[in-house]
Amino acid sequence: MGTRMEARMEAYKDKPMALRIEELVALPIQIAEQLRKGVELEVDSDFQQESANMKKQVDTVVHLLRKAIRFSSSNSGVLYEKPTKLIMLQLTISLERALGLVNKYKSRRSHSILKRAVTTSITNNSTADFRQVNLWLESSIGDVTWLLDISATGEAREQFAGLPPIACTEPVLGLIWEQMSTLRCGTPQEKADAASTLGDLAEDSRRNSKIIIQEGALPLLLRLLNIGTAEGQESAG
Repeated sequence: MGTRMEARMEAYKDKPMALRIEELVALPIQIAEQLRKGVELEVDSDFQQESANMKKQVDTVVHLLRKAIRFSSSNSGVLYEKPTKLIMLQLTISLERALGLVNKYKSRRSHSILKRAVTTSITNNSTADFRQVNLWLESSIGDVTWLLDISATGEAREQFAGLPPIACTEPVLGLIWEQMSTLRCGTPQEKADAASTLGDLAEDSRRNSKIIIQEGALPLLLRLLNIGTAEGQESAG
């Protein structure tokens, strides 16, 4: 990765919350395109299956990111900002690791004497590295797919978005994000149900209440309280 790209990565990691959605999506697309070219050029019999899997994952990532850009620039809605920034940051880190692995493999492959000296244990370790990176990319694909789903409206929105991989260690966070997204772009009935669910979560524990506040649910609940249906106002109260 060039010096300029590395500088952009550092800036991206330092202040992801200050970036606009378009800026958040642009860098991972650029890294993904660079990664795809690297994978296409560096397929070797030792890692043919792993490289093919990585290329498939990267193609999916690029497709989803371009879909996210179209979604953000259309009138159909807007990506839910808080999880978008965390998900794009994690995706960019995963792509950076994948690109580093491909570049490392490329430098090994360009030295035939060194390549012949590589032992079976090193090859096995390299295969494990490829598999680990592919798992990271698979998780990021799940995150972006989930993000597009909960940001959609009407028939484009799945009834049950499920839990995004990024929230697997904090399931309640994924649930709160989904309810907050519904408060933003759901139907009046869905908004009332989401407010009721958040109320139940807040009653369950003080910790849940703290997370709900930190994630910015209060302005959405106040808006529902002011302009929602009678049921929505009751749920938000």
